[in-house]
Amino acid sequence: MSDLYEPLEFVFCGFRKGDAGLFISVATLRDGVLGREMYFSKGKSKRRWVVGGIYSGASFSDNGAKGLDDAHYVKAWEVQGDKIEWQAKSEQAEALARSEKLEADDRKRNELEELMLPIRKQYGALTKRRDRAGAAALEEAVLRALRAPIRKAEEK
Repeated sequence: MSDLYEPLEFVFCGFRKGDAGLFISVATLRDGVLGREMYFSKGKSKRRWVVGGIYSGASFSDNGAKGLDDAHYVKAWEVQGDKIEWQAKSEQAEALARSEKLEADDRKRNELEELMLPIRKQYGALTKRRDRAGAAALEEAVLRALRAPIRKAEEK
């Protein structure tokens, strides 16, 4: 291969985890011989791939690929050991990505709760005194502040 794109069949080897998220791993096929694995950004693709599936319809060069999302399934790769290894690596990458997302979501939630602590304390005091009007007013004030556009003086 070179910088010119050449139509080739490829095997989907699963997902791999990198610093920038999940990547798809594919290996090109030439005369039934598996080439090296190549990695491409998964992006926002909703494509459902079959690990160990042979696909046709994409073009490859040394530096990239075109038409991966348009490729169509041909058949399954016949070497069972390869498929098991690819599946294990793919599941590990997806589990790690899910774990990192959950951890980041928890971190965001904790930061938000920490920022709102003074308001939450005030709201707790109002509900303890059964001041429903005060609690409702505080809720409305928080929502109003949340919905207000950011002023230039507030941008940093």
